[in-house]
Amino acid sequence: MIILPLFLLAILNASASSFQQIKITGTITDASTSVTMAGVNIKIKGTTLGTISDADGKYILNVTDANASLIISFIGYVMQEIPISGREVVDIKMVPEVTAIDEVVVVGY
Repeated sequence: MIILPLFLLAILNASASSFQQIKITGTITDASTSVTMAGVNIKIKGTTLGTISDADGKYILNVTDANASLIISFIGYVMQEIPISGREVVDIKMVPEVTAIDEVVVVGY
């Protein structure tokens, strides 16, 4: 039988609870058309952990910090940083990135 001091048990319990995973889910849509978006990158800020949205625009991501932020990016759309703030469902609306072209030259052969 192993007997551990109380302070050591408290440390072990505190560190175990700090690594609890929180399952974050959501749906990603285009803000202007409300159409779901597949292939959008969702990453936990400051880490290399992430996922992409499926064909229905849905994603699932496990995080260990309820105060983390998600970085969402997709070509042609404005990159967003969204704090989780303890939520388990984070739906995201992607805003198209508008760039103006002053002049276009078309050359045909």
